[in-house]
Amino acid sequence: MTDTNKIKVIKRLLDATRAGRIAWVREDQYQKWFSTELGDREICFRFLYLEACNQDGADRYAIELFMPGISGFFACGTEGYCLMRELYQVAFEDGQMPDRDEATEFLDEFLPEQPSD
Repeated sequence: MTDTNKIKVIKRLLDATRAGRIAWVREDQYQKWFSTELGDREICFRFLYLEACNQDGADRYAIELFMPGISGFFACGTEGYCLMRELYQVAFEDGQMPDRDEATEFLDEFLPEQPSD
């Protein structure tokens, strides 16, 4: 399947999610998998994280989408990634990504912002 067709598929999933035609669930206790069912088939996606072994923490660098006919990988910054991120935000009321912003938390603790005059 071409990238253009994958984008069309994601847009259809996003539109159906917005319209309430499909509902997504967090599949595991670590909130790594998100899934829905259509007919008797599952559609699922997850965020992929890369972590350098010489530092703490990991960042999302890609999203994987699995469904009949697609095993897609969308790197951060691509149209597919942005659409899947939007789908996540529409699907879950909290609208927050499934991880913490450790960098901001670190700076808030050790380098708090100074009030501007």
